[in-house]
Amino acid sequence: MNILDSKKKIDVLLTQPPHKQDENIPYFGKEIPLGIAYLAAYLEKQGITTEIFDMNVCYNPFQLYIKILDNLNPSFVGISAFTIDIIKANEIAKLTKNSNKDIVTIIGGVHATALPKETLEEFNYFDYLIYGRGEVTLTELVNKLKSKEDVSSLEGLAYREGNTVKINAPRKKIISLDELPFPAREKLELVRYKPHKQKYKRLPNTGIISSIGCPYHCSYCSVKIVHPQIFFRSAKKVVEEIKDCVRKFGIRDFRFYDDCFSFDRKRIVEFCRLIVDESLDISWNCVSRVDCVDFELLKLMKEAGCYLISYGIDGGTDRSLKIINKRTTLDQARNAIKVTKRAGIESSTSFLIGIPGQTIGEMNATIRFAKELSPDLANFYILKAYPGTKIYDEAKINGKLQNKHWDKYFMQGPPVVEIGISDEEIMRLLKKAYYSFYFRPRYIWQRIKRILKSPIREFAVAWDGAKMVSGYFKKRTKKLSS
Repeated sequence: MNILDSKKKIDVLLTQPPHKQDENIPYFGKEIPLGIAYLAAYLEKQGITTEIFDMNVCYNPFQLYIKILDNLNPSFVGISAFTIDIIKANEIAKLTKNSNKDIVTIIGGVHATALPKETLEEFNYFDYLIYGRGEVTLTELVNKLKSKEDVSSLEGLAYREGNTVKINAPRKKIISLDELPFPAREKLELVRYKPHKQKYKRLPNTGIISSIGCPYHCSYCSVKIVHPQIFFRSAKKVVEEIKDCVRKFGIRDFRFYDDCFSFDRKRIVEFCRLIVDESLDISWNCVSRVDCVDFELLKLMKEAGCYLISYGIDGGTDRSLKIINKRTTLDQARNAIKVTKRAGIESSTSFLIGIPGQTIGEMNATIRFAKELSPDLANFYILKAYPGTKIYDEAKINGKLQNKHWDKYFMQGPPVVEIGISDEEIMRLLKKAYYSFYFRPRYIWQRIKRILKSPIREFAVAWDGAKMVSGYFKKRTKKLSS
């Protein structure tokens, strides 16, 4: 049901800002907001009425938001935001207060968790802030405020007391993932969600998780801010959700959002065997690490419907990997790409340019290493020091944080940390990385062979990739030279 269709009174409206993008980069793909869909499902289970408004899938979202506030008359608005979206999140809170000052505004997400005190000090329109996982905290906050109870001891909450920001103790007990209801996909207009062509084989498609968190400690990664340890769902519960998606929504294509899908090998083997034994006609892709795969596992994943694995390889020299505490080796990366290809699964990789302490020679070595591996797809990003990460904390202490304008934190823009190399040189290296990887005979022939095997999808992927590379750098070069 379209939430603009009728008027009613609800408890909580959950929303997220339109994601900040570099205006020079063509953007492809919209994916379901799994986090707030989980929140909606959990709140509903506790008897709290909710709706979801995702600003990423509509035109003129802020104008629509005013109409939705009038239609739904929520008592609370919960906003989830990444660092690049936090300014727009504050705009949402401001619109909310201007519409009805009695609506309670609550901010959550990665940025709020990393900088709870600073977020409430910087942005005046948030009444409360939830840090860490939010299902239980948000439920308790809503119930306590509705009953006019004191919240000064509510775990996982930050708020203002006069001019002082109070941060309560973190939440000790975290609810088991298997206890969570399935995300409230029925509250989303699923036809509006279409990921990048690389990320699906058929529509409709949905994101799904089998675990949250990561056991590793890469110095640039913000995952551990919200999820300091890894939590798993049982294989049976994941398969149950997949069957629910097939039955209710006709969804047979899935994108696992796990940060390291194959970390627990035994669990993934059980999951794949359940898929195969039940003859489920599904396709899916996931993210993993190069030290968490082997040929036998990959063969089974392929049989169970896996067609693409994304690997964060990041560096092309041992020293670069050591700087970011990646705890992998170049040989592990070589082997992972080799056995992934051998198993018949596509490989997508990501590499970082501009790691603090990295030399230009090491950045060029990373580009050469990407070409040596020759995965099906390679993405090159400029490292960003996100709040709460080790690199951010070190840069702040050392006075090398050169940009704290939050909407500049998209991953294809110049560095936000002083690394001793000009922005122009970094952008030149990024341009070189994309052009030298994608416009070489070996890769072109590699892509042609894939297009011959699956013409429609592979041509669409290649075409989108070409538009992104050429469009981005044409405009970026013009911008830097002006």
